[in-house]
Amino acid sequence: CGKKDEGTKEEKGYSYIAEYAQMDLKCDHVAQTAVVNDILYMAGSSWNEENGISTNYFYKYDMADGILELLPLDISENSYINGMAAMEDGNLAIIVNNSTYDLDENGEPVNWQDSMDMWKLSGEDGAMLDSIPMDGILGDENTYINSMCIDGQGNYYLYNGDSTIFVLNSQLEKLCEINSENWINQMVSSKE
Repeated sequence: CGKKDEGTKEEKGYSYIAEYAQMDLKCDHVAQTAVVNDILYMAGSSWNEENGISTNYFYKYDMADGILELLPLDISENSYINGMAAMEDGNLAIIVNNSTYDLDENGEPVNWQDSMDMWKLSGEDGAMLDSIPMDGILGDENTYINSMCIDGQGNYYLYNGDSTIFVLNSQLEKLCEINSENWINQMVSSKE
């Protein structure tokens, strides 16, 4: 009684419409992705059971033109891309885990060692611009980086796979640490 009917208010919303693309990839799976403008970069690998060798692949996909290109990025056997992110200048930063080991008399790996490098790649064609050894940069002699993202100010967030995210500025100087109670498989950053 006495109430005015104000009608229903329509809430504005957003709709997401997926666009699918058929890609002829040589790899068994894609492990890392990053987007620079309309270019999707993908890193993947395939495992050959017969010879026990893992082969790495690095792709560039132009989302506007629908063109897929396999880039000649030299990622050696037993090395993996652990993280990939777009930098504020439109280029890419990737974390490469280089693994070396010896084989014992039974053919089993022993003396396993990892070293981490950050490669900076051109956002235009994926060409190598710089390679920075990451060992010791987080305070440990044997630095391990499981995942990486970069924020809008150019700060790097590096997850060590053991509940700590290290935040570094664009010159790779440590700003702070963030402790996590849980495992983090991947990290991403919005444009902000």
